[in-house]
Amino acid sequence: MQVNKRKILAISGVAERIGGSNAALVENIVHMRNRYDFLVVLPSSGTFGDQLDELGIDWIVINSKRWRSNGTTGIVRKLMKVVYNQVAEVKLKKVIKQEKIDIVHINVSAIDVGVSAAKWTRTPLIWHLREKNDDMPLDLKLWAQRRFMQADKLLAASEYIKGHFQDYIGKDVAIEVLPDGVDFSTIKTFEPRHTGSADHTFVFGFGGGLAEHKRIDVVLAAMSKLTEKVDFKLIVAGTGDAAEFKTMLDNYGIDESRVEFMGYLNNLNELFEKVDIMISASIEAFGRVAVEARAAGKIIVGADAGATKDILTKGHISPIFTYGDGQSLANKLIEIIENFDEEQRVVSAETQLYRDRYGVEEVVKKLSVAYEDVLNEE
Repeated sequence: MQVNKRKILAISGVAERIGGSNAALVENIVHMRNRYDFLVVLPSSGTFGDQLDELGIDWIVINSKRWRSNGTTGIVRKLMKVVYNQVAEVKLKKVIKQEKIDIVHINVSAIDVGVSAAKWTRTPLIWHLREKNDDMPLDLKLWAQRRFMQADKLLAASEYIKGHFQDYIGKDVAIEVLPDGVDFSTIKTFEPRHTGSADHTFVFGFGGGLAEHKRIDVVLAAMSKLTEKVDFKLIVAGTGDAAEFKTMLDNYGIDESRVEFMGYLNNLNELFEKVDIMISASIEAFGRVAVEARAAGKIIVGADAGATKDILTKGHISPIFTYGDGQSLANKLIEIIENFDEEQRVVSAETQLYRDRYGVEEVVKKLSVAYEDVLNEE
């Protein structure tokens, strides 16, 4: 007997394949489509659509804009963004009715498209708050607070994001923490490359590329301070221009022979297998790289800001350094190196803990409960 599956309209705010929010969305859909049907809405055409095609996931484009200020100045221009997105809402209303959508699920906090369409059609709305944007939404706070409060359920990617939005919307607003689920079937577990010793080169890994908000500047500042103290190599993965990176190395006085730039990687295994210690220097809403590194059995140090500090358990020593401070990062790396064997022992012992806590299988169970909750409230 065929059972009619509930249909979810999943609204992505990112048209490109790169990004933690889209990675989490894909992993949720792949692991839930035996129970629910999904239709993904993109704000424009992009490489994310290609990925969805590869996975056999239905998608459409309804052009919309993020409701961040994002440099938008003047009330008229801000209101023009609102009007533009209301046109998208009208189109979404039509889709909800035609496709007989049961739940609207907005996948990021950087867009609000879907709120009005859900309200007009009396369709349950789940809003997944995955990122913190200081200039969001359009600096029209009272209006934005009302938009958030129209969701039947608010989910946050971390305690950090939950706290941020409770400060923004109201301390009493109910927000459930549901972290991004990670498909660990694609992440290998690695044995330590060697035991701690001053007789070999320590390899540091950084997965943020050259994006300014990932704080490659802090990483390079730390490397410049380690040049005379540690035999090291830095491997950088992520987006960015190699020529620009060479200029940055020159500015920090770092010899090119100490650095390798791998470019963007679909999977971090290639990076993990080469490194001893990973670095997360930015303010992360969830901290996917930190989770994947620990699940791979790799030591990782992280900044004392955002979600990373909550994700990383204390090993033999604290893995946390002061955000934005290259000297603090350098000091932490030296401390880790001096206690490398003991730190690696603790990290290796906790590999399964991270796989159990953040595995996509556990996360989709909780998301299914959230779906059923709002459906039962109809």
